[in-house]
Amino acid sequence: MGPFEFAERIRTLESSLKQAGIHGESVCAFVKAMPQDEQRAIYGAMRAKRQTALWSEALANPHSSWFRLHQRLARKWDRAGFDESCRAHIEQDWTLALPLVSGQLRKKEYSTALQLVDEAIRSLLCLRSENAGHQPESCSLVVGRSGSPENRTIRYSSCSASGRGQRPPREMLRLRLP
Repeated sequence: MGPFEFAERIRTLESSLKQAGIHGESVCAFVKAMPQDEQRAIYGAMRAKRQTALWSEALANPHSSWFRLHQRLARKWDRAGFDESCRAHIEQDWTLALPLVSGQLRKKEYSTALQLVDEAIRSLLCLRSENAGHQPESCSLVVGRSGSPENRTIRYSSCSASGRGQRPPREMLRLRLP
């Protein structure tokens, strides 16, 4: 049995359980401890089978451990696939915008970074794209703990606006949670 077949058996077992689940971080740690070629084989097979009934639901949910495993492996061997997957799921998990924003800022692509910040803020505030008119460079609301990814969004928003020759947001409300 190859490494992907083993992972697929775990996924099959997990999908058959009704009232219980498999600890996803343990599966991720197990795969991380595998040799690089086996990790790459698992990633390649997950990518090839992502449309099958067994894998489509798990890989479409950014909160599933299988999605997180897929992202870890994609980031290692398929940066374009990683970016594509992050972009496709920002609406479900705003934190997926953060590595994309970082990449755009490194490239000095401030307009694209600002668009990604907008998508992240919309996701965080549960605003959908049909609610047009939200402009993060004029006013942003970010709620979070000090040092958390939410505060990185504030920094990104300010950096993106100033990088485009605009003043950083004047009306920034920052609430700290205990």
